[in-house]
Amino acid sequence: RGKAGEAELAADKLNTAQPGMGHLIHMASHMYMRVGRYGDGVRNSMLAIRRDAADSLHCLVPYGPEHNTDTIIMLASMSGEYSTALEYAALERSYASGRMNPMAAFPGMQWTNMFLLQTRYAMWADVLSAPPPPPHARGDSPHQGFEFATAMWHFGRLLALAAKVSDTSGVVLPKADADKVAAVEAEAEAFRRVSAGVDDREAVSLPSPRWKLGGQIGLYSGGYRYLLDWVERMAEGRVAAL
Repeated sequence: RGKAGEAELAADKLNTAQPGMGHLIHMASHMYMRVGRYGDGVRNSMLAIRRDAADSLHCLVPYGPEHNTDTIIMLASMSGEYSTALEYAALERSYASGRMNPMAAFPGMQWTNMFLLQTRYAMWADVLSAPPPPPHARGDSPHQGFEFATAMWHFGRLLALAAKVSDTSGVVLPKADADKVAAVEAEAEAFRRVSAGVDDREAVSLPSPRWKLGGQIGLYSGGYRYLLDWVERMAEGRVAAL
């Protein structure tokens, strides 16, 4: 466990932090993540979310409830708690409608986590039936969030359509036909077109001076260009395997 393990006792104590400190409680989950205690991290961030919700009911502004929810989704995926990951991805989408104090969230809706979970779990029927992202959809940050969400929508559809024409080894099945392969290639081209327009490496100011976005991955920047560089490689590899 290395140095990270030395902080486990302190992380455990954060679970008893005072009310009104949801994000502080949640910080223990980062330590649990590093030492492989994924289930404990899920439960820890669930507690933080409950504290955030209680604060919102008392007109307080919780810090980073969406980030706390992101952590649950990631840790639940790592621990095999797929239904929990999907549940909190759906909850996260509801924040855009004011479920938490509106001042506690970025503008727009974290749309991509639910769709990417459906893609990760090979829920191809759900992926293909999902409509395009709404105008207020985004990933972790607002700047170019809609473009990122749209690119990932095309990527998910690319994988779902590819699953219809090939098995898990990437070998084309006898029933595959040219029309199905063409549909995958068309989705790949749509993905490339949208992805090419995403570049959040330059610092940007939103209309509200509260949010300053830069090129680093983190709370104030989705790091979309960096992520899409990797997704583009996966997309090209999947198409090449047909």
